[in-house]
Amino acid sequence: MPTYVFTCQCGHSFEKVESMSKHKAVSRCPECACRARQDIMAEHKATGAGAGGCGKGRGVAQWPIHSVAAGVLATQVPEAMRVLGSKHEFTKDGDAIFRDPEHRRQCLKERGMVDKQSWY
Repeated sequence: MPTYVFTCQCGHSFEKVESMSKHKAVSRCPECACRARQDIMAEHKATGAGAGGCGKGRGVAQWPIHSVAAGVLATQVPEAMRVLGSKHEFTKDGDAIFRDPEHRRQCLKERGMVDKQSWY
């Protein structure tokens, strides 16, 4: 079953393991009972990030970050590098690698994707 990360209105982060068929993007924070929304950015793999937990910095990006959502299939990495150029980086598994917030913003904008974290 997948692990989902939620962040509440007070800023607490927590994880929930639940089946995809029962998953809801809204939950209640176990610490303060505030409404919490699924935090997709916190679900991205962060290099050097710890296991995290409620109120322990989970969801704070540690650069570089690896993004599954902005990635490609492992077999598509060579073609993606050729088409997108050297600015775009990928792991051998196809996850996109972003060095810093500006690099992420530029790469996603070039692909026609919106980076809600930078508000452009």
